[in-house]
Amino acid sequence: MRLREMVKTLLMIALILSIVAMAAQLWLFGTLSLSETGDAVETLRVALLSAGFQDLAERLTEHTPQGTTVDYSERFAYPSSVTVLTSGGALSSAYRTETTRECYRQLAEGATAALSGTAEAMEQGQWEKLIAESQGILVDYGRPLSLSLLMQMAGRTCDGRLAETAFRYALFVTGGEETYACLRTSDGAFYKLSGGAADLTQTAATLAARADMTPVALLGRAATIERRLVSEQFWENLQLPAENLYPAIDGREPQVYYATNPVYHAQNGFNTWRLQEILTQFRYNPSTVNRYTEKNGTQVYVENYGSLRITTEGVLHYSTTQTAKGIPLSAYFESEAKDYYTLREVVSAALMFTTSLKQEVVGGNGGELRFREAYYDQDEQALYLEFDYVMDGITVKIAADDGQTAALRLRYQNGFFTGCDAVFRAYEPAGADFEMLYVLKAAEALSYAGEEPRQMEVLYQDALAEEERALVPSYYAVKEE
Repeated sequence: MRLREMVKTLLMIALILSIVAMAAQLWLFGTLSLSETGDAVETLRVALLSAGFQDLAERLTEHTPQGTTVDYSERFAYPSSVTVLTSGGALSSAYRTETTRECYRQLAEGATAALSGTAEAMEQGQWEKLIAESQGILVDYGRPLSLSLLMQMAGRTCDGRLAETAFRYALFVTGGEETYACLRTSDGAFYKLSGGAADLTQTAATLAARADMTPVALLGRAATIERRLVSEQFWENLQLPAENLYPAIDGREPQVYYATNPVYHAQNGFNTWRLQEILTQFRYNPSTVNRYTEKNGTQVYVENYGSLRITTEGVLHYSTTQTAKGIPLSAYFESEAKDYYTLREVVSAALMFTTSLKQEVVGGNGGELRFREAYYDQDEQALYLEFDYVMDGITVKIAADDGQTAALRLRYQNGFFTGCDAVFRAYEPAGADFEMLYVLKAAEALSYAGEEPRQMEVLYQDALAEEERALVPSYYAVKEE
């Protein structure tokens, strides 16, 4: 009898403890779900995964708020700079990320309306005259963008004749009865788009009045250039595009940044917490996944039909051997899984995926990922989506040992992301001085480029082999496609 009573007592204690645990769990969900940032939830989720509580971690994620809603069509299009052409010169958001974002947010609706107009070809001379004399807004998107895809992301359509057009610069001319747009395409053609029912005159005035806009030097706009610094012969020989923009002597200039590898340090090895966060992002369970280390230090994680590799240089390679074992796009939409998604949906899901990655491993305090391009590989029957690192609107040149030039590249097939290559980097402002990037420096760089005149672009050059180094903005010759 005494033994039976003891068993009953133990069972009662176990029941009470389970009830207390359930109550604590419910309280934890209720409390953390109200977190505005979600940081506490994410930390707990990783801890639960590490301890092997996969189900509990997944349930916690389900109750976690997604935070501020992001307009992915706007995020897709974020440019490098927005420059207002005034009667007295040019004022720009250049070299300041937040200013550029805020300016484009005010501009986006009117800009896409103007870009939906009817296209007619222009001569290069007409374009250069508008750059030199007109009032309006010049947008540098920072990389060649598909006009068709830009308009799809904004829920609009473009003139069918420009469906295959890629462009980087768009000029929105104001002051008349309506705003019209002009494009300089990546293959050197020029177009005017009219009838888009947009008026950006007031927007231009509002942007020009912002206190955080900076004077810039625009090659085609004589009033913005300190011509006294160089001879007239220099100007006659200078053959750079009129829309090229450079820091002005009395304006803001780019910063110097430090680049670090956020997942590995030579003395301390891999950052375990960050590796676990990366694994969960790719739907791997850190506590159960099979793993091993190669001779060169590369960490390899293997699950059924897939693997993930992270090198000591901070480079990730993820792939699945079966499409249905990849990352489903249905995870990003409130709908059932399907075999076909529109290009807009695929790009939006890719933006959601990159946004969900921890900022500490994809950009740090100074950088961020920005969509570069999407292209289809006929041999692999796959769509690839590539992203660059950008600091203050300036692209970081990546040159991995395997030839990869994108900071992050996703492979999409039949409703799933089945592959990913990424270079993990954290960028921090260095506060260091460097030689000013005046127009004269661009001309010097051009003289070394040889052959035909090229675009001269300000870029940062990343170095994968070094743990930490200063990235100084420099001029590079870029061939036009």
